[in-house]
Amino acid sequence: LNHVPFGRDAHGVDHPGTFRFEVPLSNAEYRFVPRYLQDDADKPWPALTGLNGMLVIDKSSLSVLDATARFSTAPDIVVNNLSAHIPDLGHNLAVGIAADLHGPLEQALHLTRQSPLSDILRNGLTKATATGMADISLMLGLPIMHMDVATVKGTVGLQDNDIRLSPASPLLGKSRGTVAFDEKGFALQGVTANLLGGKAELTGGSVAADRNGNSRDVKVDVQGEF
Repeated sequence: LNHVPFGRDAHGVDHPGTFRFEVPLSNAEYRFVPRYLQDDADKPWPALTGLNGMLVIDKSSLSVLDATARFSTAPDIVVNNLSAHIPDLGHNLAVGIAADLHGPLEQALHLTRQSPLSDILRNGLTKATATGMADISLMLGLPIMHMDVATVKGTVGLQDNDIRLSPASPLLGKSRGTVAFDEKGFALQGVTANLLGGKAELTGGSVAADRNGNSRDVKVDVQGEF
């Protein structure tokens, strides 16, 4: 019993033994990055509420599997196929999250602005606004003690959304296609929209504005008849 929960020793070798719990979750709340693990100046991560799924503790790892939930700061967004995994609760604490989201695109943008996602995405969507619904796939890699190297990757499936990337930019009406994004920026894939009275095809995305990638420029090529 000296080795419970039978994690790894100082040399990275697993202790022999089994320590495993499987707990069904119903209407639970899960904070994948609790506030006490953040700096005071950091924006809080939203909680997952109404969570239904399976909690698995296996030795020193913790996972939430096959879950559904909603975000506390975006209640109309439905979270499906949610999985969260902490490989080692005792060392180098890191959280990996993957999920499919469906709901109002404006709420997704609000969630991004009000959470550390805005910093991970280099504030690239701070001034964007949108209407309508969207399908979003999301993957997060969060090394809790080194959030400066956190990663995000995903796609947004547009469904006739009206979008402004900034207050000064023209309205992209009834936008369709896919926006792929990660911590380095975003790219437009097969995106079409109503623009300036005509139908337009848009390509491009965000590119580094300096050698270190600390700031981003948005460059979009537009083709169509106006």
